[in-house]
Amino acid sequence: EGHTSANEAQVVKAIYSDLSSRTSCRDAADKLRALCPMLTNTPVETQKELIQLVQQLNSHLQVNGHLDSEAEQLLIREEQATLSRQSTMLEPEDADGAIPC
Repeated sequence: EGHTSANEAQVVKAIYSDLSSRTSCRDAADKLRALCPMLTNTPVETQKELIQLVQQLNSHLQVNGHLDSEAEQLLIREEQATLSRQSTMLEPEDADGAIPC
């Protein structure tokens, strides 16, 4: 769990390609969310963990391409947007260094 070899990554890519071609999702990233953790038997709790899992798989697939480039880029953009929203929601510290309540 959590570590995928190059051979396993090739198997995951083949199965992912087959299943994703028969899976209908409004959001391309939903295919990665649904299939990638299941196919690798790796639970993920956050978008960041999912991105790390996909990137780990892709590191083994560099010669043969990415698992799903479009969906991966969408995941990364969504994570960046979430982080951006979270950083704008943080309140500035008061002059004395305390965070206002």
